[in-house]
Amino acid sequence: MSRLVTGVLSRGFYVDGVAPLTIKTRLGSNYYVKVQDWTSKREILTAFIRGGEPFKTFVPVGSYEIKYAAGSSWYGPTFDFGEEASYSRCDERFDFTMTFEGYTGYTIELILQRHGNLETDPISADDF
Repeated sequence: MSRLVTGVLSRGFYVDGVAPLTIKTRLGSNYYVKVQDWTSKREILTAFIRGGEPFKTFVPVGSYEIKYAAGSSWYGPTFDFGEEASYSRCDERFDFTMTFEGYTGYTIELILQRHGNLETDPISADDF
């Protein structure tokens, strides 16, 4: 199995991504992240993030839902982390907007921490 690098796996948009999205993780697990349109649930972007490595990209202006799978052994987008995978959904709606100063985006830390402000819920593999 080759070593997959952190980065975008697929893009489901044909306009320029202009609003910044940064995701931070901790060593230990790897992540398969899905960004979906809040209303239509259409997949906007998928990414693989090796635990502890920085990830930054740009998405179009819009409202999105973010889901992720976590695990250690990556088997590709179809099987992701296999039976060891854990799946979560961020409770928050992420609104990427344009302002007079530029574009607003998010920095998300997928790191369990006391007094953190990102609420997530476990979901099933079918809901991922």
